[in-house]
Amino acid sequence: MNVRHLVALVERTSSKSSYEIQLLDIWTGHVCYAFDEFKLSSSRYNSYGSIVNIYRPKRISTCKTTMRVIVADTNTVYRCNIKDGECELYTVYAVGQCDWHYKINQNSFSEFQQANDVKCDNQGNMYAITYNGLYQLYEMISYKNSCSLQKLIRHCGLVASMAIDEIRNRIIVGYENADRVHVFDYTFSPHT
Repeated sequence: MNVRHLVALVERTSSKSSYEIQLLDIWTGHVCYAFDEFKLSSSRYNSYGSIVNIYRPKRISTCKTTMRVIVADTNTVYRCNIKDGECELYTVYAVGQCDWHYKINQNSFSEFQQANDVKCDNQGNMYAITYNGLYQLYEMISYKNSCSLQKLIRHCGLVASMAIDEIRNRIIVGYENADRVHVFDYTFSPHT
């Protein structure tokens, strides 16, 4: 996916705000694919057609290894399965299938709130960083469309972004209004 196309998250203005994921041709800028609707891909939702509404997305990231796109909005982190292909003359509109999501329970206290950045490593593991910490998200085998999380680093403060350096086994965290970063050593586990 990252070889042929640039991935973009675009807000569409209409009677209500909505978002779409676009795959653009790297050389021409032509929108090859536009995913303007999203559904949970579990068999238990197929008969009902559970629509996913992305609300105020903050970050988008791609995972070349698993051919997936990660989107973090105000309350949820989604992992969408978006297939890539050759560009057609006209834009192809399609429905994005969300493999799973982690939704913040609004009725209880959760440290995992408002992901500021999301990333994926080469093994397909996903990471999200919030003011409260850095988390690894991984699929739960027993629950379809759900995931679990493990806190890796506590209390990150005013984080803005992160980068994963798998060659040197470290995670680099950048902060708002700061000219320095923190570097954390980390051994990447095989969760997926």
